[in-house]
Amino acid sequence: MILTTVEIEKIKDFDEQGFFSSTYLAMDKRLEREVAVKDINVKGKVKEEDVEKFFHEALKLSRSEHPRILPIYFVGFCGTGDEAQIIPRVVTKFMKNGTLSAVLRNQYETGFTFPLDTIIRYSHDIIQSLIHLHSLDILHLDLKASNIFIGDDGKLVVGDFGQSRFLIDGLTEDAENLYPALMPDEFSKKSVVDKTADIYQFGILLYSMCCYDKYRAYLEEEYKIDVEVLKGLFGESATGTKEDIKEFSANLKRYKKDVNNGLYSKGDNYYNYIPGKIIDIISKCVAQKVEDRYNNFYEVQSDLNELIFPSGVSSYVEEIGQDSIVFNKDDVGCLINYSLNDVTNKFSLVPTKGATVRRTKIKEKVTNTTLRKEILKLANNL
Repeated sequence: MILTTVEIEKIKDFDEQGFFSSTYLAMDKRLEREVAVKDINVKGKVKEEDVEKFFHEALKLSRSEHPRILPIYFVGFCGTGDEAQIIPRVVTKFMKNGTLSAVLRNQYETGFTFPLDTIIRYSHDIIQSLIHLHSLDILHLDLKASNIFIGDDGKLVVGDFGQSRFLIDGLTEDAENLYPALMPDEFSKKSVVDKTADIYQFGILLYSMCCYDKYRAYLEEEYKIDVEVLKGLFGESATGTKEDIKEFSANLKRYKKDVNNGLYSKGDNYYNYIPGKIIDIISKCVAQKVEDRYNNFYEVQSDLNELIFPSGVSSYVEEIGQDSIVFNKDDVGCLINYSLNDVTNKFSLVPTKGATVRRTKIKEKVTNTTLRKEILKLANNL
């Protein structure tokens, strides 16, 4: 076994940590540059065949160079003083603009959702990276906002390949430790996944961009299956009891059932600024049966391209709790208020452009099934 090392000096831990790894900002002392370091948590002694497998996977990842994929500088091991107890380490480019998760969290703290036009643009960035990875028979298997970074050009860069696996005859049977909230049914039942597992995870990631506060509330409050809970139950300093683990298992089972019953597919679980086309895309991505999902990301991209976004509109968001859509149209601030008549169960849409209510554009008697489409159409016609 050849133990390769890199001389680094830790600067600080990143705010966002995974369950199976520790990540931090460090200085590469030899090349005098800041880097991001990920040390993978390994319990017990590392076998030589595991080391060879780790380097084999790293070799293939190193060949996955792409503008939308995080560059890997170094893959090796960190010594602990015990030759049999070593820690797999991945050193990558430090992305100074942070993660998509941080951007989403900061946006929702303003009281507004994430802009629809940015969601569409970011989705294409992610799709391009996954098309490339899948062309190399690489599965990512950990697609979530904390593993996606904002590049220097403002586009997204997919990183964190700690769960990545490689396809043999279209399948991989050695996937393990998948994040529970992203675990498709076929992995739970047979521990076998194909490219549609990434499509499943992309659907949940897309939902998190559309409804980040709702998504976090599901994981942290409703089902209690987020990273902090996992650390408390199964981490190195776990304090969970058997009853806690039993409760976690019941919550996870309930979550999976609810996903299959439409948690990420029903319009009622979305903000009204999200068009039905995106809800349909997410629904097909997260279908319970593999055969009901998209076959590949080209199909996802094709459906996303069918969504016609209004010309001249930007920063298209919903003000949370205010029944109003806010955006710019040709650099002029606009607002669409929608209100429900409890008697007729129909909506009225009242648009404002600049400081003027556009009375000729007011729409009445809009049904719940056409509300999203009519809001988008009105934005286009202002």
